[in-house]
Amino acid sequence: MPTHASVILQSTLLKTAANLAAQIAELWSRHRLSSKRIDWQSVAEFAVCGVIQAEIGWHWQNFLEDILPTYDMRTSTKNDEYDYDDESDYEYQNEKLHRLQRQSRLTYWFNILVKLVMDQTIGSYAMNIVFLLCTLVARVPSVNVLVARLSSGIWPLILNAWKVWPACSLVNFLWVPVDWRVLVASVVGFAWNVFLSLWALGRLE
Repeated sequence: MPTHASVILQSTLLKTAANLAAQIAELWSRHRLSSKRIDWQSVAEFAVCGVIQAEIGWHWQNFLEDILPTYDMRTSTKNDEYDYDDESDYEYQNEKLHRLQRQSRLTYWFNILVKLVMDQTIGSYAMNIVFLLCTLVARVPSVNVLVARLSSGIWPLILNAWKVWPACSLVNFLWVPVDWRVLVASVVGFAWNVFLSLWALGRLE
């Protein structure tokens, strides 16, 4: 399993790399490599955003899994711990134990649905607010302007995020161990972060 620190580092590097890739692609497509340079402030903003989002994501994913586990991991009792009166009782308990063991990793679909809704509402709102704060706070002249930009920018971002992230979250909840989820989302999100970079750069022009 990846460590907490390694997940944050790798997620931050992926987000930073996505920003650089977006800037280089934009400069190349517009033939502006000689007239305009990399916006290193934007790179730094994405790096800071990567650290904060990865930290929040780590605790958020563990919180969701703690309160709404995807799988029932119980039924670890062994048959030889029982004191059986006769063979029929043994066979009954043995069948019961095997049935419970077969069910022990059945998906809690209700839990997955609730986690998906929470992740795509509360989680998405928090992550996109962090992104907007990181990319705006050093570029706006006042708190009032910052609040106005947050209000106007948050819902378009969330609506665009819903085109990508529900599927990623569903895959994460179904098949990815909780300690890997932030990293998997960061890998999948490389293209999303390229989009965010282009969106942020376009906003600055």
